Amino acid sequence: MNEGYIAIWIIVVASVLMATGWRTMVTGNLSLRELMVFGTGALALYGIPIPIGSLAIGLSALWAVLWAVTLLIQSQNGYKAVNLFTGSILLAVVLFWIRQMYLLDPVFIIVHPQFDAALAAGLCTGLMALRIKEQFILLVLAFAGAEAFLQLLHGTTGQVQIGGAAWWDNLLFALLCAKLSGGAVQAADRILLRRNELKRLKSVQLSEREGHLS
Repeated sequence: MNEGYIAIWIIVVASVLMATGWRTMVTGNLSLRELMVFGTGALALYGIPIPIGSLAIGLSALWAVLWAVTLLIQSQNGYKAVNLFTGSILLAVVLFWIRQMYLLDPVFIIVHPQFDAALAAGLCTGLMALRIKEQFILLVLAFAGAEAFLQLLHGTTGQVQIGGAAWWDNLLFALLCAKLSGGAVQAADRILLRRNELKRLKSVQLSEREGHLS
């Protein structure tokens, strides 16, 4: 499959869901205005490279990083901001390690050599953060950092260009995985709460019956 198709497919599916009344489920607490501004900026800056030392970086990636940093700074909870920044570093390590392993010897493949790192990062992100803004911060900073280290280590030849089509494929695929895994965590939490509530009600009813019998 050509680079960029995964990103387009995810954007189209998300747009259809949003247009049919599922916007809250897809975007969470992100406003439509924020989505439009970010999407328009990313599209306008896509394909414009900017050299930063020995790195190959697209302006669309810098736009995404700027948004992630802005959202991180706007966080009203300083402790949470530190946690998100630390989590993005850990995710970058995971991404770097898997990508480095596949570059050296791609033996253990789960889905595809190009997307296994994104899959792992997305699943981990869903366990670390449940809100789409927090997931976005974690993944954008992690993907930018991991690919930057890979380019510094191996050079730009044969690497994923930061802000290129393959980079956006991986980022949006990881964001999708994070959304799904985070939703699974929330569903499991609701089930456990429901079970605990039922157990509590049964315990209360049993106590009331024993009180009446005595």
